[in-house]
Amino acid sequence: AENYEYIIKNVILADNYRTIPFTELRDYQNDDVLFLLKYRLGLMQVNTGYGKTQTIATLTNYAHEVLGKKVLLVCPSNKARDELVKRCRTAFNLIVSCKEKDINGHLDCIITSGLTNSSKYKDPVEQEKFKQLLAQYEWVLVDEVEYTINAGGEFIYNNCIGAERLYGFSGTADKTAA
Repeated sequence: AENYEYIIKNVILADNYRTIPFTELRDYQNDDVLFLLKYRLGLMQVNTGYGKTQTIATLTNYAHEVLGKKVLLVCPSNKARDELVKRCRTAFNLIVSCKEKDINGHLDCIITSGLTNSSKYKDPVEQEKFKQLLAQYEWVLVDEVEYTINAGGEFIYNNCIGAERLYGFSGTADKTAA
């Protein structure tokens, strides 16, 4: 029972969290995001058209610009990454580093596709540097999380050992409204 209490208080529940709605989100998005922020770990599955990209961009801005956190955005592909990076720029004027040589451990985006073929995965020296970089991120936000569950994603998540918050997002078509 005491292990359960420890896990709830020190692993699952956030020490503190925002309760003030975000002006950039709709009411239903705010309800969901403010609930999510009560936890250190979370998964948000929404229907297509919900505004998932705006939600992730808003959380990125909040964590990086308001809280001063080092944020890593994880995406499965170039297409998802480009859409999210563009939204961060247009909605909040955030510049997200995405190119391997530009990733700096502050506000970056990594795709899981092809990671296992890269030198930062295969070369032991480069891999150690990459692990040290991943350990710096305090918030990890994952778009299309279901498509990042692979060897590359596993490597990233296992090495984000400094993450205080880890949120995955998934958008699916509404299967009931056919």
